Amino acid sequence: MMAETVAGDHTRRLWQRLAPASASPMPHYWHSGGGAEVDMVVRLRRRPVPIAVEYRRHVEASDLRGLSRFSDKFDPSLAIAVSRNESRLIGDAIVAVPM
Repeated sequence: MMAETVAGDHTRRLWQRLAPASASPMPHYWHSGGGAEVDMVVRLRRRPVPIAVEYRRHVEASDLRGLSRFSDKFDPSLAIAVSRNESRLIGDAIVAVPM
């Protein structure tokens, strides 16, 4: 829970610098209604960028059901999974970045 709070705070600060409040909605939570969720969605240049916080040592595609469902529905060009300590590409468009 603490990792989600820290990631959310940093995401909002980044959003404030990159997209003035009048140009883009504030980062928000998304859920599919079927149990899949994305911790934050940021709009940059009119494209959604979903961010999921999975604070564990190794993140697999199976851990990212929310990002997969979001990607199927909205087709973002990039999806981010915040992990504990790894940086790598998961699948075609999910980038794991260390906290």
